[in-house]
Amino acid sequence: MTGIPLYPMDGSQPESETILNAVSEQFGGFCPNFFKVLAHNPAALKGFTGLHQALGDEGVLAPVEREIVALLMAVKHDCAYCGAAHTAMARKLGLSDGDVAALKAGDALSDARQDRVRRATLALLETHGALDDATRDGLGLTTAELLEITAVIGQFTWATMVNRLAGTPVDF
Repeated sequence: MTGIPLYPMDGSQPESETILNAVSEQFGGFCPNFFKVLAHNPAALKGFTGLHQALGDEGVLAPVEREIVALLMAVKHDCAYCGAAHTAMARKLGLSDGDVAALKAGDALSDARQDRVRRATLALLETHGALDDATRDGLGLTTAELLEITAVIGQFTWATMVNRLAGTPVDF
């Protein structure tokens, strides 16, 4: 499979280039290859970064909790790029090496709150969102938290599909 090349910053997608420059600023001068792939479609890039920004600015989950969901999606979809990226991001946000390994192995996390997020993600995936009342209540998360987990599941299912389609080179 040839995959999809990284966008070349050649002026053919000026809206994408503006977004890529903003992403690069957010990452301290580094623009992850995933965004360079998505840049071939400015609307897709804008949609992904817009959702990411909205959840980061106004979401109810902590950044490390969103990374837990993202890393679970990388594992579920066997995405090498996503696995490397979200392992790095989770560690940067303070998730221990032991908890990263536990996530990848399907084991419980050391922090009870983070493990509730992990269990909720797995339950939502297993049931395709159709949690019964007892399961939903037993997770100990609010409706807003569960809805945000579904948003992150959707966002990073999309990302894993893009990266697998593109064969995105790992840069983390």
